[in-house]
Amino acid sequence: MGYTHYWNLQPVGAEQRDAWRALVADARTILEAPGAPEAADVTLYPDDMIAFEGVPPHETFMLDILGTGREPGDWFCKTARKPYDLLVTAVLLRAKHRLGDRVSLASDGTYADWAPARRLVAALFPDDPELGEAELFAGDVVT
Repeated sequence: MGYTHYWNLQPVGAEQRDAWRALVADARTILEAPGAPEAADVTLYPDDMIAFEGVPPHETFMLDILGTGREPGDWFCKTARKPYDLLVTAVLLRAKHRLGDRVSLASDGTYADWAPARRLVAALFPDDPELGEAELFAGDVVT
């Protein structure tokens, strides 16, 4: 399939709405960060969706709390290591931070491959602890 990131997102209920809205704000911060790769077709809906495409385009990244008919294991984004991979992995890091065990992540990359995203997230959100490898890739993801 190429270089791909996978995730499962359990339904986000009313009790997680504030965390979701904070994640959408975090995604905006990441996408607008100085020196961040360019993104296109950005959709940031505080109630249900984060989506964007890389420049040059490859595959759309989307986190959608409504599910849009996808089953567990259907959530993935092939970035082919294009520049927007940094944006995808940074947003997934923030999703894991904000939503905890409701998000399970897997990747064709290693923890070391996520280092640029971890550095970006640490620079943008310095008060939040960095997730270790066991925390980041904990949980079952059907790939």
